[in-house]
Amino acid sequence: MKRLGLWGAVPAALAAGAALVLLLAWSSPRGDDEAPAGYLLGLAAVSGPWMVAAAILWYAASRWVGVRMSGVDGPARVLALAVATLPTERRDWGAAMTAELEQVTTDRWRFALGCTRTALFPPRGNRAPALVVAGGTVVLAVVTALVVHRALPGMRLFAVVFVGIVGLLATVGVARSWRVRRPGHAKALMVVGGGAVAAGVGVTGYDLSRDPAASLGTGPAVWLALLLGMGLWLSVAPPRSLTTSRLARWTGLGAGVTLAATVFVAARTNDGGGILFVPLVVSIGVVLVAALVVARLERSFAAGLQSMVWTVTIAGLLGFAIWVFEAMRWSAAHGTSLLDGAAGGGHVRDAIVWILFAVPLVALPFGVIGAAVGSLARR
Repeated sequence: MKRLGLWGAVPAALAAGAALVLLLAWSSPRGDDEAPAGYLLGLAAVSGPWMVAAAILWYAASRWVGVRMSGVDGPARVLALAVATLPTERRDWGAAMTAELEQVTTDRWRFALGCTRTALFPPRGNRAPALVVAGGTVVLAVVTALVVHRALPGMRLFAVVFVGIVGLLATVGVARSWRVRRPGHAKALMVVGGGAVAAGVGVTGYDLSRDPAASLGTGPAVWLALLLGMGLWLSVAPPRSLTTSRLARWTGLGAGVTLAATVFVAARTNDGGGILFVPLVVSIGVVLVAALVVARLERSFAAGLQSMVWTVTIAGLLGFAIWVFEAMRWSAAHGTSLLDGAAGGGHVRDAIVWILFAVPLVALPFGVIGAAVGSLARR
């Protein structure tokens, strides 16, 4: 397994680099006045860290599998992966099924697959509450579509998709749990993350309300609903793998707030040229340092990755709301874009592209590298 991790890291890095280059070339093709050498250099500068991060993740995953699954056959591996997805109140059942599998000598695959099906779709889940949540989601989506269509037509698609995504996540969460439980992670993350999502929805509606003919468009509306919905899910009911380190959660919260505050300060001190590269450059350093410090103190690569995820999540949710608000203020005062000083307009779309896409795309590989360096420094 160790040899597979070393040799597999090379194609993993090449595949990640090629995928990112194709994505960047498709989303931002070279302009007629742009030199080919400079364009290719820019693609390499962005894809290089992702190649290193992909190699690190591949090697770390292969080592984890090698240590956890050493001497384990196929049925046991399938069951272990299914048990890892169980909510907190069902861990005892997962441990019991794992122990039971060790005593099974025949039809191990049938037993493991049966347990996997039960783990993913529990027969004794909260069927009635799940049906209530699902039905409520449908009703709420219809009501939202009617209300928003009359009050703010340009936001109707976003509102319906957002309600649908949140309702689907809530339905799945309720259906997979034997009882409804309050989230057990840090309440500060719930408050900050949930409040940031609400603020993002609010400033989006306010921006669109200033121009009755304005509309997000199909693509931006769907992507914004998906990203804000996932951000709300991570803030309120994150997977167990992101809540094992208290230090990672609090460090990620602090680092995320710091990054969002950087956007605010940069907007307030802007001299008219735009703040395009400020969040991109600062996010690299903040995410790298946060992941490195947490991994070093916890002696854990996974803890460093957790801090990276929390940093990017909180920074994205808060930064989006701050960017849209400050872009509206700047455009009203100066008539130009906060992004690059050009003609104003498109504040929400700029925030989606740069805060919710570009910043994580640039910062995440440095978080992986920082977690790897920090976890090795204590050994």
